Amino acid sequence: MSVRIGEFPVLTDIDLTIRKGEKIVLIGPSGSGKTSLLRVCAGLLSDRNGHFGLFGSTPATPAQWSKARRRMAMIFQNFNLYSMRTALDNITFAARHLRLGSESELNERGRELLGLVGCDGLADKYPFEMSGGQQQRVAIARALIGDPELLLLDEPTASLDPETIAGILDLLTQVAEGRFSGRPMTVLCATHEMGFARRIADRVFFMEKGFVVAAGTSQQMFGGGVSDRFLEFVGAMAHQRP
Repeated sequence: MSVRIGEFPVLTDIDLTIRKGEKIVLIGPSGSGKTSLLRVCAGLLSDRNGHFGLFGSTPATPAQWSKARRRMAMIFQNFNLYSMRTALDNITFAARHLRLGSESELNERGRELLGLVGCDGLADKYPFEMSGGQQQRVAIARALIGDPELLLLDEPTASLDPETIAGILDLLTQVAEGRFSGRPMTVLCATHEMGFARRIADRVFFMEKGFVVAAGTSQQMFGGGVSDRFLEFVGAMAHQRP
């Protein structure tokens, strides 16, 4: 699969199949195509060539994409909460629109998820009244309310301070392992957090300039012998940590 934005190629010859319950981590420098690949999976980039499928089919029409989106959720680096809606309303708004339950059922589930992600007492707070870490926890709860099969993570800790990152990564690890859904989650994640990548990844794809330049299991990639360029990048990232 290849993708262009206008005349500019952002993804070239991507060959990736994700098995149910698998955790795939995308690693690479900024501009390497990680976010673009996630946006293709979410239906936000459609100018592509080659085969692309989700859940055993190829969504093409708005109705087909709507059906596919009911089975996935995306967590963004900038939280993307509605500024004039409360935490609970942010969690339930899209679910109400998709008619995933009655208002009372969704409010009950939303409050339950707020508790699970460590945000008890924030149901009636607005984003400007919350810290960055709290906003991302609300965003995680929002992603979980529809019980998605596929979770897309786009640098979920990029906008957080170092003291907050560890708690969010621990929470996302629990999410990926199925603590809140009762089953392991299928995950496609772009991250610069190497410890988190090693912890959750079944396979790692290293990207540069829109290409996948190296791929393997987490053990293979971090153990060396697959790509010197990947190890060089990992080493550079380690030196940037505080």
